[in-house]
Amino acid sequence: MVLYKASLQRLVHKLVLQPATETFSIFQVFRRFPSVRKQTWTSDMSEARSGLGKALMEASRAGGADGVLAAMDKFAKELERATNEGDSKEMSKEQRTLQYVLQNASRGDPDSVLATMDTYAREQEWAMHVGDSKGGIMDSFVKEAAPQTMLELGTYMGYSAVRTARLLPPGAKFITLEYFKEVAAVAKEIISFAGLQDRVIQVISESSEAISQMKTKYNIETFDMVFIDHFGDFYLRDIKLLEENNLLRKGTVVVADNIIHPGAPEYADYVRTCGKYDSTFHKGELYGGKPDGLEKSVYRG
Repeated sequence: MVLYKASLQRLVHKLVLQPATETFSIFQVFRRFPSVRKQTWTSDMSEARSGLGKALMEASRAGGADGVLAAMDKFAKELERATNEGDSKEMSKEQRTLQYVLQNASRGDPDSVLATMDTYAREQEWAMHVGDSKGGIMDSFVKEAAPQTMLELGTYMGYSAVRTARLLPPGAKFITLEYFKEVAAVAKEIISFAGLQDRVIQVISESSEAISQMKTKYNIETFDMVFIDHFGDFYLRDIKLLEENNLLRKGTVVVADNIIHPGAPEYADYVRTCGKYDSTFHKGELYGGKPDGLEKSVYRG
């Protein structure tokens, strides 16, 4: 029970005190409370996290571990009720992006889809796509590597999947992983609208679970290229899992996004100093001009 309380205290601390730009702590709650996960895709992430954090802090002061669990249960039920009531009234940002793409892009034209998503993210609602600045850098990596097998961690709305799949050589096997089924559904429609549904294998799964199944379930020996773009806190864990599961070969190109914002310092330090990679940083920008960049790491084998 002491360890259980300590674990809850750490969770409360992360939820309330960590920067609002990070999402790892809320992710820890998703497995137990699916309605909390749903709410983050139907309203603003910071509002959902702030509300949950306040409830947890108050419950922690009032009732310790039992109070925290009770607050989480109550908050989850309230979110589910509010979400169900609001679903018919207001679309999520991801759904609004999809609607904009369907109305303004050209069906079957990946470049038109990408340009339309860039426009919407820049002029209407900011989104965590790799974007056109870093996307151009990513394009050059994909063209150079010409991978026959490629893994993406973090599909989100499908922007980078569309960007990548349009450049892959014939017969290439491209697998993209997404944990959130609600946003994966949006990605599926966007990928299909771009005409690339036959070139992209979408998997809805937690990344660590899927990585361990790549050889047995997806018939992958090794990947020629990997794009890491999900949760910064999981970058280091997942590249080590790829190593442990022998999914990297000599020359495999591993590219990680958001090295500066929101940042992945432990991952960056690892690939630059562990001796297993030749790693270089490539400057780019987020929508709006904020500096960011990609880390390209070539596995030495």
